[in-house]
Amino acid sequence: MDWFHNFTQAIIIMVLGMSVTFIFITVLIIIIQINSKIIAKYVREPEPSLQPIKTLHQNKDDSSIVAAITIAVKKYHQDKKSKKLRR
Repeated sequence: MDWFHNFTQAIIIMVLGMSVTFIFITVLIIIIQINSKIIAKYVREPEPSLQPIKTLHQNKDDSSIVAAITIAVKKYHQDKKSKKLRR
């Protein structure tokens, strides 16, 4: 009968643990929903900007960006070579 007693205790502990977890998650979800309603009540949505947002494809003048990236890559490689020569 000792194994049966241990088995029933294990089942009771498992059900208790799962119940506590379920209650905790339920309370957490309720608190989050209440917070979202409170925040939505006091915080306004940002107004959409009247100016259209430039996308990457609409930007036709990429030459200055390409030049800056090219200069940065060249400088990086020069610094890397000079560090190798110093060692």
